[in-house]
Amino acid sequence: MTGLVAAVIAVVGSTLGGRSLLALFDRVCGTREIQRPSAEIWGASILLGAGFTSALAFVWSDIGQPLTAQFSWGQVGLSGVLGMLVIVNARRQLSRAHDEDSRPALAPLARACQVVLGFVIAAAFLQTFLTPQKFWDERAIFAIKAKVLYEAGTIDAPELLHPDFVQYHPRYPLMLPLLERHVYALAGRANDRWAKVWFPLMYAGLVLSYAGVLARRTSPDWGWLMATVLGLVPVLLPDEYGFLSAQADAPMACFQGVAVLYFWDALHEHRGAIQRRSLLLASSLAAGACFVKDEGLAYLLVNFLAWASALLLGGGRLGFEALDEKLPRRLGHQLAAMTTFGLFAAILLIPWMRHRATLPTTTEMHYLERMEAGRLLERLSTLQWSLPHLVRRMFVEWRIWGLPWWLLLLAALTAPRRSWAGPQRFLLLILLGALAAFVVAGMLAPAELEEHLGGSSHRYLMQLVPVAVLFVAAVWSPAVSVPPVAEPPKRTA
Repeated sequence: MTGLVAAVIAVVGSTLGGRSLLALFDRVCGTREIQRPSAEIWGASILLGAGFTSALAFVWSDIGQPLTAQFSWGQVGLSGVLGMLVIVNARRQLSRAHDEDSRPALAPLARACQVVLGFVIAAAFLQTFLTPQKFWDERAIFAIKAKVLYEAGTIDAPELLHPDFVQYHPRYPLMLPLLERHVYALAGRANDRWAKVWFPLMYAGLVLSYAGVLARRTSPDWGWLMATVLGLVPVLLPDEYGFLSAQADAPMACFQGVAVLYFWDALHEHRGAIQRRSLLLASSLAAGACFVKDEGLAYLLVNFLAWASALLLGGGRLGFEALDEKLPRRLGHQLAAMTTFGLFAAILLIPWMRHRATLPTTTEMHYLERMEAGRLLERLSTLQWSLPHLVRRMFVEWRIWGLPWWLLLLAALTAPRRSWAGPQRFLLLILLGALAAFVVAGMLAPAELEEHLGGSSHRYLMQLVPVAVLFVAAVWSPAVSVPPVAEPPKRTA
C-alpha cells in the first residue's frame, strides 16, 4: 500500500472514531437532540480521534500486547464502523426534524472566511506531503521515537528506556510517535513523509473547533472571522516551529487552546447537561495536551489556578449563575464542576503517568531538581531580561506573531469591563498565569538554564496564541445573535 493511501485511511479512521466518541459524550450527558455547527462537530472529532487513537495504542502496549499492523487495521475498522453508524443516525434525526430547510444561509463574510481557511488547510497538507522529516535536526525527537515504536512494536523498547536516547528526552509523551507509528503500520513500511499527515490535520481541528464554538456562541460571521484570524497567525503555520515542522509545540497549542475554548463554553452555561458536556470535552483535550508534551501538566495546573482565582476575584461568580443564588450554593456548583474536570482528566492520565514514572529523568529534570524556592528573592535580577524579552517577543516581532498580542492589548484597553467579565476574566488569568510561570521559572532556574528558557519562549508563547485569540473574540464579540441553547427536554417513559 502506498504511503498516501495509508495516511488517508489513518486520518479518516481516526476522525470517525472521534465522531463516535463525541456521540458517546452526547449520549452520556443527554445532549443528543441539540444541534451544533458542523465545524464544531468535525473539529472536535479530529482532536478526540487523534487522542483516542494514540491512547488506545499506548494502553494496548502497556498491558503487554504487541503493536502490529493487525492492531492498527482493527483500530481503523472499528472506528470507521462506529463513526459511520453515528453519522447515519445523525442524518436520520436531522431529516426527521426537517432542520435542513430551517438553517439560515451563511453570510458572504462567513463564506469568504471558509474559502480562505479551506485554501490554507489544503496548502498545509500539500506542503506537508512535499517535505520529509528532518531527522538530522536535533529536535526530531518524536519522529525518531515513532520509528523505534514501529520496529520494536512496544512502548517498552530498550531504546526508549535509555536515558541518553533521542537527545536526552526519554520522558517526552508518546501521542505523536504513536500516531506516526500508526501510519507506518498501515503502510507496511516507515515513510516519514506521509506520517506527518497528523500535523495539518490538527491544524484543521483547531480552526474548525474555534469557528464552530464561536459561531454557536456569537454569530457565524464572527466565529469564522476569528477562526481565520487564528488560522493565519504566522507562527502556527509557516514558522519553523509551527504545524509544518512536525514538532510538538503547535499540537500542544492546539489541544490546550481547544481545551480552554470548551472551558470558556462551559462557563456560559448555568450547570446542567450542556455544561457537563463541555467540561468533559475540556478535560479530555487537556489530558490530550499532557500526552503531547510535558508542558500540558503545567497548563493543567494553570487552568485550575485561573479557575479558582477568577471565582475569588468575582465574589464566587464566574459564569452565568442565577442572580438569586446564594454564595455557598454557587461555590458548591463550581467545586462540583472543578471536581468533574479534574477527576476525569486524572483517570485518563493514569496509564501514562504510571509509565512515565518508570522512565529515566531528562536533562531538564536534573536542572529542575536544582531549582530552589529560597533563591527567589536573590534572582529578582532575572526580571531585567525575562520581562523585556517577553515584551519584545510579543509586540516587536510582529512579523512572526502577526497581530494577536496587539489585538489582545487593544481589547483589554478598549473594553476593560467586558475584559474582566466572568468567562473573559478566566481567560485573562490563564494568560497572566502562564506568563508568570515562565518568569518564575527564569527566577528559580540555574544560570546555565536561562539561555535555554530564552530560546524556549518562542515555543511557549506559540502555545498561548489560541487563548489570546479567544480572549479577543470574546471581548470584541458582537451582540449574541444566537441565544444560548436550552436544556434538552427530559424524556418520559
